[in-house]
Amino acid sequence: MACVSTKIILNNGVELPRIGIGTYRSTGASVTAAVICAWNSGIEHIDTASIYKNEEAIQRAVAAEGAFDVFITSKVSPYEQGTKRAMQACQKILEGLKTHSVDLVLIHWPGAAHHAYDSSAHAQLRLETWRVLEKFYIDGKFRAIGVSNFCERHLQDLLAHAKIRPMVNQVCLK
Repeated sequence: MACVSTKIILNNGVELPRIGIGTYRSTGASVTAAVICAWNSGIEHIDTASIYKNEEAIQRAVAAEGAFDVFITSKVSPYEQGTKRAMQACQKILEGLKTHSVDLVLIHWPGAAHHAYDSSAHAQLRLETWRVLEKFYIDGKFRAIGVSNFCERHLQDLLAHAKIRPMVNQVCLK
C-alpha cells in the first residue's frame, strides 16, 4: 500500500501541508486555544484571512507553543482589492502575524466588494491585487501566492496577465 504524502509540493518548491485548521469566525482566546490544540495534535497548517481579524491571536498561539515552523495561509479580502488597499492589507497581514514573511497569501475571492456582479472593475481590481502579491513574493515577504474560489475564467484572465503563475487555487468542496 502506498503512503500519501502529508505535504503538497507547490510549483515553486514550497511544501504545503495537506491538512490544516481553518480559523473563520474564530477570534481571541478561542482561536488561540484552537491553534494550540491543532498544533499539539500534529496539524502544521493554519488558515486565516485579513477579514477574519484574528491574526494577532494566531501569532500569540504560535509564539506560546514555539511553533515557528507552522505553515500559515492568509488572504486579501474582497474589500481590500486594488493596488492601494491590497498593499495595505498585505502589510497588515505581516504586522498582525508579527513576521517578516508569510508562507502563502491568496486573493480571497475573485470579485471585489461594492461592485455589481457583472462589473468590469472586478478583472482590473483582481489584476492590481495580483500585482501586489507578485511584488511581495518577489521581495521575499510571501513564500507562495495564489487565489481562492476562482473559476476557470478567472484563472484564464489572470494567467493572461500574470508575471508569476498562482501556486494555489484554494476551493471549498462540499
